[in-house]
Amino acid sequence: MTGRLVSGLIAMAAGVVLLAPGAGAADADKERIKSKVNLQKVDFDTQTATGLVKSKEKICRKKRTVNLVEFTDYGERTIKKAKSGRDGSFKVKAQIFEIWQYKAVVKPKTVSKGNTKYLCKRGGSKLVSPS
Repeated sequence: MTGRLVSGLIAMAAGVVLLAPGAGAADADKERIKSKVNLQKVDFDTQTATGLVKSKEKICRKKRTVNLVEFTDYGERTIKKAKSGRDGSFKVKAQIFEIWQYKAVVKPKTVSKGNTKYLCKRGGSKLVSPS
């Protein structure tokens, strides 16, 4: 009886191992879309940073998480997060210092439209100094 139990457990383990590679195949059928971020203005007076998420697909522009990254003499760190609007525009209120530089980065996001799944890729902007 224990022989059947052991052989059943081995068969179940083999089934799990065979199914595991199929989990990664689900990502392969997604259409990958590039994303860019344009950090238009970092304003020291109003303590805001504004910009635009760009992509060829509208679904990859809206509701993206935008991280405002500060580059200092001590390294880089994310200081604030915001969501982009329907048109891809975003506005981040954060403590801005004149001597540092800033960059906006969007995280990757998986979305579906109809029967098509899209992988909106990570994107970043150029470094911008406050004005």
